[in-house]
Amino acid sequence: SDKLVNELTQSMVKAGKHQFQYEVSPQIKGAPFVTTPDGELITEEILRLNPDICVVLSKDIIEPLEKLGMTVVYYEWQNVDDIKEAVTLMGEVFGVPEVASDYLAYFDSTVEKARELTKDLKEEDKKTVLYGNATELWQPHLIAEWWIAEAGGISVTDNGRTTGTRFEYTLEELLLWDPDFMIPTGKKVIDEIKADSVLAQINAVKNDQFFVMPYVAHVWGNRTVEIPLTILLTTHKLYPELYSRDELAKEIRDFYSRFFKYEMTDKQIDAIIDGDVFPAK
Repeated sequence: SDKLVNELTQSMVKAGKHQFQYEVSPQIKGAPFVTTPDGELITEEILRLNPDICVVLSKDIIEPLEKLGMTVVYYEWQNVDDIKEAVTLMGEVFGVPEVASDYLAYFDSTVEKARELTKDLKEEDKKTVLYGNATELWQPHLIAEWWIAEAGGISVTDNGRTTGTRFEYTLEELLLWDPDFMIPTGKKVIDEIKADSVLAQINAVKNDQFFVMPYVAHVWGNRTVEIPLTILLTTHKLYPELYSRDELAKEIRDFYSRFFKYEMTDKQIDAIIDGDVFPAK
């Protein structure tokens, strides 16, 4: 983390949800932006910083960066295998393949743990789940279809698709799905859902079955190395009798200590589990 030389994107800074990034990489706060709010490269800043490596998620900026003389690492970051490949690649880039191997072993063991916890659930007893923004009618990322299933839930937006990111649906479809749980990415959305007389017909709203997806290094429900924790959090929220809050808290503490070299406080862990904005120590 101490090798990062640029600030977060301007949209991330404005959102104010990524405070953990400053906890583990304090030098990036106030560092130069390398893209505009529209995602255009700020070439003079990139040249001034002169990084050894530029890590990107968009193919469109590979060539412009290479023309500046930069070495570029590109991630195709869509599904579970992409996460594993990204971590393996970072292990190679930084010369620490053993760290990548340790993470991959943890990833697989955590998925297996969740499967073991939920293996006796009957199909008819599994909770149906909607992840995303129910007021704007979209699910933010394909990978959510995977972690909801691994946590023992049934994603109502899982239509078998294997590519793409944001998935849009209709109000009629949502009412038909009638999910048992809703997982938004902020508490404000819960208030908006509860204030909507049409959405009030849905089981999750009637029974107040919500939990907020945490933002720590990134939003847990999308593309992040934290996604093993997403599975365990969801298992706890859907089936607290199978996986307790204390067990989850210990797992969170151990994960960030092991992979981020960061010791979480009780206050920070409570904020993560309760869906609050991540606080500084």
